[in-house]
Amino acid sequence: MSSLPRYRPMDGYNVNPDHPTWGTLRQPLEYISTPEAYADNVSSTAGPHRNSARYISDVLFTSQFKFNVISGASGWFPYYGQFLAHDMILQASSNVTFHIPVPRCDMGYGFDPNCTGTATIPFTREGGSVTSRGYFQGQNLATSWLDLNLVYGLGDNRTSYLRTFSDGKMKTSQGPRGELLPFNLPLFDNAGPMTPNMFLAGDPRCNINLPLLALHTLFVLEHNKWATTFKQRNPTWDDETLFQEARRFTIAIHQKIAYYEYLPKLLAHGLEPYTAFNPNLSPAIDVAFMTAAFRYGHSSTNQQVYRMQESRVPVADGPLNVADTILNPQEYRVNGMDDVLRGLILEPEADADDNMVEGMRTHPILGDMAAVDIQRGRDRGVPDYNTVRQALGMPRARNWSDVTSNPEYQRRLAIAYNSVDDLDLYVGGLSEDKVGTGIIGPTFNALVTAQFLRTRDADPYFFMRPGLFSTDELNKIQNRSLSSMILDFTQVGEERRRVHIAPPDMLPGTGEVDAVGRVRAGTDPDG
Repeated sequence: MSSLPRYRPMDGYNVNPDHPTWGTLRQPLEYISTPEAYADNVSSTAGPHRNSARYISDVLFTSQFKFNVISGASGWFPYYGQFLAHDMILQASSNVTFHIPVPRCDMGYGFDPNCTGTATIPFTREGGSVTSRGYFQGQNLATSWLDLNLVYGLGDNRTSYLRTFSDGKMKTSQGPRGELLPFNLPLFDNAGPMTPNMFLAGDPRCNINLPLLALHTLFVLEHNKWATTFKQRNPTWDDETLFQEARRFTIAIHQKIAYYEYLPKLLAHGLEPYTAFNPNLSPAIDVAFMTAAFRYGHSSTNQQVYRMQESRVPVADGPLNVADTILNPQEYRVNGMDDVLRGLILEPEADADDNMVEGMRTHPILGDMAAVDIQRGRDRGVPDYNTVRQALGMPRARNWSDVTSNPEYQRRLAIAYNSVDDLDLYVGGLSEDKVGTGIIGPTFNALVTAQFLRTRDADPYFFMRPGLFSTDELNKIQNRSLSSMILDFTQVGEERRRVHIAPPDMLPGTGEVDAVGRVRAGTDPDG
């Protein structure tokens, strides 16, 4: 392999000089773990005879309040997974519709209040083309590396606007309680309303929810911290050198958090130890991973966004409904991120299962996320649950009790599906019993493990690769964590410790969560 440049290319091109297009934007999404399952083996949606995705959502995913009493993860957990997903995946879209039929008289957010039986939830098919493989492949508009392109952009006009071009720093705006992301004054393409009151990051989805905005902010501030440090130590360095060195360290910290904080908790095990870069391994994104397994977090999102002051005192006007915070950064704009951060750290994560809070199932913009996630699998030709398990070397389920030990899930699955051999992967994966103390079941666990091993071992810039950082630099990287970032850049204080884990006394049944799931004041044992 030819000599590696010091700085990772921002657009992902030529990261691996032996395979320069691997991992760059606009690459096809691959069927790596499983075969494609289009109905016509080319592009027709999978499972055309299955029940409507909204019907399945109504049967399986209804829930008022849910808490994860198994893993003990905090409310942070699904949002960090979303942050990782946005770093690796931005799915192209098309104008081809594949709307979701709504059952007659479905009253969820007025989907069919007049009982017409003809209502639908809008859905458009993914963008891409029939490739040389002979079937349709979606297109990834992000780089597939863990390279923080969602923070920095892809080296284009968006990136240029996000930079100050002074002392290597990224732009911020001043909020009432500290620095926030810059506003989208140039009106770059963004999810949500195209107004200058929305915020801007390298990825257009940064305004989707408050925790995601907070994570974007923390990494921008982490970058600026390193830029300041390098400027103090190397006063002759120019802006570009300061920017690239700060970016280099911030990406390394991002990778460290992903592989050594997040994944071990998600999977209930760490990945096999890193040994070496594999120049012949592609970092391509697996369709089953991106469409089903790594969307588990939609199920583990809580109904309310808790806002906590110091000493676990809730803010006076209480929690926010999660539905009211989607594509609405008002709380972040007015009050900053500290209260939301405290709430996420103290709040237990909802279980990743066949339930989803109503705020995610009856949203005026997003529709029903459970139904949308099921429909995505069919749109993208993802095989059924049993076919995926067989492709992964796992035994096929013969009956519903092979999918889950939960009798209620078994009963509902039998209503929603005619056969265990026709089960949507997204639904089947969420139904499974968890692996040990992890968050997800064995099928999703295998898909996530395989993807993150590929992403790591295919990356010549992975921070643990010998020669990239000195021993002292590696120690500095490994001593940084999401907890230390929160401590440095907010007033959250001692409650920042072990932010991925909910304090034990805040779990259901400990007296700190009341009957409707509201966090009560108390003393943090980790403080």
